[in-house]
Amino acid sequence: MGSNPTLSANPKILIYLRKFRLATSSVHGGVHMASYLWLRGAHWFFQLRPPRDLQSALGSTPIRIRLLCQTRREASRFARHLAGASERWFLSMRYRGFERLRIFALRSNIEDSERHETPDQIKSLQAALRRKFTDALQAEVDALRQIAVEYDDVSPERGSIANRRSAHRKKDELALRGFAGWQEFAQKTLADYEQVFQDLQSELEAKHRILDELQALAETYGDDSQQWKQKLTEITQKAGEFEAQARSAHEANTRAMDKVEQVTHRLLYQGPLLSQCLEEFLRAKRTQLPENSREPDYFEHRLKAFLEIVGDRPIAAYTEADLTRFAGKLQHLPERHTVDPVWKKMTLVQAIEENAERGPNRAETISFTTVKVGYIGKVKTAIRWLCATYHVRYPFEYGHTLIPKDLPTPVIRFGLDTDQLNKLFAYCAAEADERRPEDVWLPLLAFLTGARLGELVAIQPHNVRQRHGVYVVDLTGRITDSEGVRNRPLKNRESLRLFALHDSLRQLGFIDWVERQRRLGHEYLFPDLHARARSTHVASKRFQRIFRKLKMGGPHVFHSLRHSFKDWARQFGVEERTITLQAGHSLDGIALRYGNRYLREDELQKIASLPLPKGLDVSAYQGANPKSVIQPLVRKPVDHVITPERGLDRAPKQSKPERRKERPASDSHDAIDVAALRKALGLSQREFARTFDISIGNVRDWEQGRSRPGRLARTLLRSIQLGQEQVLGQTNTSSAQ
Repeated sequence: MGSNPTLSANPKILIYLRKFRLATSSVHGGVHMASYLWLRGAHWFFQLRPPRDLQSALGSTPIRIRLLCQTRREASRFARHLAGASERWFLSMRYRGFERLRIFALRSNIEDSERHETPDQIKSLQAALRRKFTDALQAEVDALRQIAVEYDDVSPERGSIANRRSAHRKKDELALRGFAGWQEFAQKTLADYEQVFQDLQSELEAKHRILDELQALAETYGDDSQQWKQKLTEITQKAGEFEAQARSAHEANTRAMDKVEQVTHRLLYQGPLLSQCLEEFLRAKRTQLPENSREPDYFEHRLKAFLEIVGDRPIAAYTEADLTRFAGKLQHLPERHTVDPVWKKMTLVQAIEENAERGPNRAETISFTTVKVGYIGKVKTAIRWLCATYHVRYPFEYGHTLIPKDLPTPVIRFGLDTDQLNKLFAYCAAEADERRPEDVWLPLLAFLTGARLGELVAIQPHNVRQRHGVYVVDLTGRITDSEGVRNRPLKNRESLRLFALHDSLRQLGFIDWVERQRRLGHEYLFPDLHARARSTHVASKRFQRIFRKLKMGGPHVFHSLRHSFKDWARQFGVEERTITLQAGHSLDGIALRYGNRYLREDELQKIASLPLPKGLDVSAYQGANPKSVIQPLVRKPVDHVITPERGLDRAPKQSKPERRKERPASDSHDAIDVAALRKALGLSQREFARTFDISIGNVRDWEQGRSRPGRLARTLLRSIQLGQEQVLGQTNTSSAQ
C-alpha cells in the first residue's frame, strides 16, 4: 500500500468534528468503538476493507491509516469522518464506473506498449488506485482542517450583539460547508445516471431503426435469396439480445437511482415545519398527563413564543444560535405578562419590545431559571420528541445555549422562625369557628408533617388512620369520589407514602374534627376548596394573601413551612432517611433505597413524639372547631373508620361510581339572596354566621357571588327564610287586630 499518511490530532479540527456523529458497531477492549477504529498497542488506526464488488480494483487488503491521536474520543471523531468519506468514494466508484479509474491508472503506471495485464501489473494497478483513494481521504481531512481553523477563528463571545449574530451565521455556513461534498456527490450521480439513460435510449432507438430497415429489406427480397433470410434471422436474434441487455441495464440503473434518491433524501430531509407538527406533540402530552394537568398548556405557550420570536422552520433546521437568540429576547419579557392587564393585551414580541424600551424603568423580568428550564428546556423537549418521531437529526446535540447572565436569579425560599410561626398560627386559629377549615388547619399540618400543599388539600377523611399506635395519613391509594376513581395528584412516585401526624394534633382536637367530617359524609377534609376548580391553586393564592397581610411575603410562602419542618426534625436528631420518607423526597444512593420504603414503627414513633421547638405556641388551636357547610355530592359511602391498628388495610372494593352529569344551573326559585335575608334579620355577617353555625367565609362568598350555597346550605337558608316570613306574618296579623 506504500507509506501510510498520518493525521495530526489538531484540537481545532476536533471542534468541527463534533458536528458529525455516526453509529458504532463493535466493542474493543471493553470500549464501545466503531468497526473501522482499531487500537494496536498505543496507536490508533483507521482500517476499512474494500467492498467485494470493488476488490478487483482496490484489492482485498484493508486500507489502513494511522491516527496520531491521544484519546479514543479524538480518534473516534477522525475515524467517523474518514468512514463517511470512504463510503462516498465507494459509491462514486460504483455509480460512476470504476473502469475509467482503472484505465486512467493503467495509462499512468503501465507503458502503452504493454497490452496485456500480468499479475504484477494488476497489483501495480491496485496500488495506484489505493494511493489515489488514500490521497482523496487525505484531501478530505485537509479540507476539514481548513474549515476547523476558520471555525475556531470566529469568536461569537466578544463584540456587539450584531457581531455575535454574524459570528453565529459564519459558523453555521462553515458547518454546512462540511456537508457540501455529499450534496455535490448526489447531484453528480443523478446527472450521470440521467446521461447513461439517455445514451442507452439513443442506442436502442438507433438499433430499432436499423431493425425496421432490415425487416423491410427482408420482406422485399426474402423470396429471392435464402442467404437474406439467414442473415435476417441472425440480425433479429442479436437485436433481441441487445434489447434484453438494454432492458436489464435500465432496470439496474433504476434500482441504483432509487438508492441514490434514498441517500439524498436522508441527507437533505429536515422534517416538517414546527407549526405543522406542534399539535401532534401537544396531543401526545395531553394523552400522557392527567386530564386536569396544565403542563400541555405550558408547552403550548412556550412553543408558540419560540415560533413568534425565532420563526417557523423544519424541526431539524433550527440551530443553537436560534436558541441563543430566543433566550436573548426573553431577558426583556415581563414576569407578569400573562396576568397584568397592561401586558396581557399585547403579543409576546410586543411586550418584550415595550419593556426593553423602558430602559431603567422596565418591569421585573422572568428569572434565569425560568428561561433555562421553563422556556429553553421545554422547546428542546418538544423538538427532541418530534425529531425522534420523524426520524431526523436532533439539531441541539451540542447542548450549550448562551443565556444572558444578567437575568434575575430565582427567589430563595426561607423557612419560618419561631416568632413567625407563632404569628401565623395565632392569626389562623383566631375565631376558628368563623373561618374556613383550610385556613385554620393547613398551616399547622404543613409545619408538623412537612407535607406539600397539594397533598394536604387532597386528603380524604378515610386517609387518616392509625398504624403502630400512631395516626398517619395514607397517600398510597387512589382517590375515590363522585367523579370516579383516579390517580392522586402527587409530584413524583416518592410522594406515594405514609406520613406521621404529630401527637399534638390529637391533643388539639384535629383527629376528632376529622372524625366529624367523616360522619358528615364529606369526600375531602376540606370540601370548601373542592367546590371550586384547581383547589390547590386557590389555596396557594389564599395563603399568599395571608402572608402578605402578616408582612411575611417575598422569600416566605406556604412552602416555607416544609423547610421549617426539616429544620425542626434535624434540630432534634432525626435521621435524614426518616425525614426524607416523611417529606416524600427521593432517597439518594442505592444503599438508602434498600429496605422498607415506608416509615418503620420506630420512625413513626420518633416523628409523632418530637418535642416542639422551644418557644413555639400552638395553644390557640385548642378546641378549634371550624365549620364547613359545603354539602358533599351523593355517592356510596366508603367504609373507613379511624380505629387502632388498621395499618394499611383497605375498604372493600366498590363498583366504580358513575361520572356525574353536568348539573343545570339553579332555578330561579332556588336562588336565595343571602345578603337580603341577613339584613332583614338585622344581623351582621359575623352575627349571622355565629347564630346559624355557618362559616363566615362562606357567608362572604355567597353574598359577593364567588360561590353558591350547596344543597344542605340551601335547605338551611330556606328554613331561615321561611321562619322569618312566618314571624313577619304573625307580626302583621297582630298589628291588624
